[in-house]
Amino acid sequence: MNTLCRQLTWAALLSAFLFWPNLNHARTETLSHTDSSQWNVTPEFGFFFSQQSYSEYHKGGGLSSLALSQEIGLRNDYSNRNLHFENEFSIKYGMIKVADNPIQKSEDRLEINARLRRDIDENLQISALFDLKTHLHDIYQLDKQGRRVKLTGNFFAPAFIHLGSGIDISTNDNKFNIYYSPLNSKFTIVTNDLLAPQFLKGDQESNFRHELGSLLRLELKKTLVENISIHSHGTLFTNHLEDFGVFDVELEGKLKFKVNKFFNVNLLAHFVYDEDILFDVSDDEGNIEQMPRAQFREILNLGISHNL
Repeated sequence: MNTLCRQLTWAALLSAFLFWPNLNHARTETLSHTDSSQWNVTPEFGFFFSQQSYSEYHKGGGLSSLALSQEIGLRNDYSNRNLHFENEFSIKYGMIKVADNPIQKSEDRLEINARLRRDIDENLQISALFDLKTHLHDIYQLDKQGRRVKLTGNFFAPAFIHLGSGIDISTNDNKFNIYYSPLNSKFTIVTNDLLAPQFLKGDQESNFRHELGSLLRLELKKTLVENISIHSHGTLFTNHLEDFGVFDVELEGKLKFKVNKFFNVNLLAHFVYDEDILFDVSDDEGNIEQMPRAQFREILNLGISHNL
């Protein structure tokens, strides 16, 4: 862990070195223009459900099921002239019950995002980025009967952290944004020794992995028609020091249909591919080998959502 602390410290010092001249100037502006400062706090709560029920003599087949999920989010933004500080915290947690199988988790995500931006002109900013993703508690691989096979994750096992600085390019209406960092540190932390082989390919002597590379992030927020909006973002990361040109990819999209002030229908899709995340894959002869695989999930739900 000492090595990890040193790497985090050097990355933080590098970002501070790159941004200090602008931040110091911004601090002077803040003192002389305090009336233009603004904090904007936006809490968001969502509760979603889906349900299917079949009678005993239903010829169409099917299994009765009930799924519940909850989202809690808090966005805290600061803006003072050409200095912007954006913070976002979110928890997504869901449970599902299928027929007589045990209750299982359908979603478990904890995310923290922070970005500091300094305007260069109307559409260009220099930025510093911090991003953390992990789980709340135990996640298990399930068999076809819904029984737990093995542990595949828990709190900070794994945790993925991005820390870097770069440039932001956005449209005039801020509906589309591109962030690029030529020097971005990616940290993979696995506090559970039993889970480390699943996420730390080729590095079994410690509980973390540090990668230095480039990060590209794209984000789109747009109202398509009245009461229908889309929010999607994608992240691509490649390691400069190892397997350059091989990308870790994460794509996520949300299509929101607003029924009224409180009720929404949401269609969500999430795709992940990471060479360092391994799965047990069996061949035709039954031999098992650990290999990376594409991960995809899709959710359609109806729920109550409200911004305070």
